[in-house]
Amino acid sequence: MAVPSPTSEQGGTRRAAHWVGLGLHVLVGFFPYLSSGLLVPPWGLVVLALVWLSLLVAAWRWRPANPWAVLIVPVVAAAAWFAIVSLGEALFGWTG
Repeated sequence: MAVPSPTSEQGGTRRAAHWVGLGLHVLVGFFPYLSSGLLVPPWGLVVLALVWLSLLVAAWRWRPANPWAVLIVPVVAAAAWFAIVSLGEALFGWTG
């Protein structure tokens, strides 16, 4: 299967997909990740930041090979945030 050239319409769609995915991931980084400082202790915020950064690295590495997978990263980031905060609330008593 031939890789589409960047000037073709399909190549432009692939590029747009990974940039949209990365942009959405940055938005997820601002809210809810950065605003979690109101809910979680500082060490929990560090854990959340490491999770978000690792997902950003994964998205950046997937970008050339499979740009459509980058669109899934913000969804995974939001689900991971919800799971971590819920687990922290249940196990460590984090409250808002």
